[in-house]
Amino acid sequence: MKQYIILLVVALWYYLGRLFGHIQVTHRTRFPKNPQGLIVCSNHPSLYETFMLYGLFAPHFLLKGVRRAPYSTPDKKNFSGGLIGLAKDFFILVQRGDSKEDRQARVSAFRQMVRALHSGCNIILFPEGGRTGKASTHLTLEGHKIGPFEDGIGALVAVTGAPVLLVWVEGGEDVLPIGSRFPNFRKRLTLHIGECIQYPNERDKKVITRDLEKRMLALAAASCKK
Repeated sequence: MKQYIILLVVALWYYLGRLFGHIQVTHRTRFPKNPQGLIVCSNHPSLYETFMLYGLFAPHFLLKGVRRAPYSTPDKKNFSGGLIGLAKDFFILVQRGDSKEDRQARVSAFRQMVRALHSGCNIILFPEGGRTGKASTHLTLEGHKIGPFEDGIGALVAVTGAPVLLVWVEGGEDVLPIGSRFPNFRKRLTLHIGECIQYPNERDKKVITRDLEKRMLALAAASCKK
């Protein structure tokens, strides 16, 4: 019951945001009608989209139950306690760092993602490994930027064969700038939905990762022209 209430609050926030123009979604029809075993791959300008991307799945988990809600994969240090910790059932927390314990924790999280996808669950993934503004280097195209993707997403796709749906988040850094605790509802968050991509014959994680980087920037550039 607690899980459903949390999802209901997030869905209500999302739909009210769309109603009042705070949240906009482009190419909504590109989102699969019955998503199962899907990876939603997004850029990560803020913490806000960590929750708002759940809204794309709202028709599924509101009508068909909490199991249809996706897992999100945030940094463990950002989502391990407080009120946000109430939503931990919907997270596969990724532990950053270079210690042996950190690496083991990431392997465990990766295996959990593989099991989730194989069982038909969906995953929201932020392959930059942190918020875009905190990246030490950036890839750019026509004024849009992302941090280099970590190879984990390529490995996950290679192992599971899961389809990837790219989503370019625009305006997150204005709605909830790094360091802010409360969103600015006068600013707009736009979710630009790309095409679903599959790599049925590719097993090289680096090839997949580099291709997704290029496609993400291309989606950003194309979306801005509309």
